[in-house]
Amino acid sequence: MTFYDNFLFEEIKKEDFNKMMCCFSPKIESFKRNEIVCDFGKNPGIIGIIRTGTAITVRNSVNGNRTILESLEEGDIFGEAFTVCDKLSDGIYVVCEEDCQVMFMDYRSILHPCSNGCISHSRLLENFFFMLARRSVMLSRRVELLSRRSIREKILCYLSMESCSQKSRKIRLPMSLSNLADYLCVDRSAMMRELKKLNDEKIILSEKKTVTILNSNIETEM
Repeated sequence: MTFYDNFLFEEIKKEDFNKMMCCFSPKIESFKRNEIVCDFGKNPGIIGIIRTGTAITVRNSVNGNRTILESLEEGDIFGEAFTVCDKLSDGIYVVCEEDCQVMFMDYRSILHPCSNGCISHSRLLENFFFMLARRSVMLSRRVELLSRRSIREKILCYLSMESCSQKSRKIRLPMSLSNLADYLCVDRSAMMRELKKLNDEKIILSEKKTVTILNSNIETEM
């Protein structure tokens, strides 16, 4: 995958993309597993695009609690929400889950047309604000997930969402099981016990980071 193959640059010609990159002066970096990719408290105006690998967005509270806000895969963009409200970015980091390569850009390059007057800049702005709207939908899904009362309900709700997103009943978890427990805001040991029960009941079949939904209507199991 190339950086050009990204929703942010949809319907923008390759030659116009190359001109934009000359104006934006993006920075491309590689990261190893568990490395901090971005600290939004120090870099609130940074937008990143994952070219290869995976990462997670993490919030560390003042009392030491760790919450995973989202998982990031190839083609995903992070940081766009904090360009609008940077006062909420303290304690939020992007951490490399698997070795990844990332392109960083200053959000002001996107929001303000360059002096060269790139003809595709208006399309870029449309794509950017559509991404913000899509982020709002993702956050509403997260609220729905965390509103589930039991660990079992949270797991099944998450698997249902991932199945819809990946358009398959065989799901590849985008994060480790430890990180999934943090994402669901549940105890890891309790989550593992519940996963075992779901396997024993033949509702799912899980093996490491691959989960197959055996029950076609898991909503009834919640």
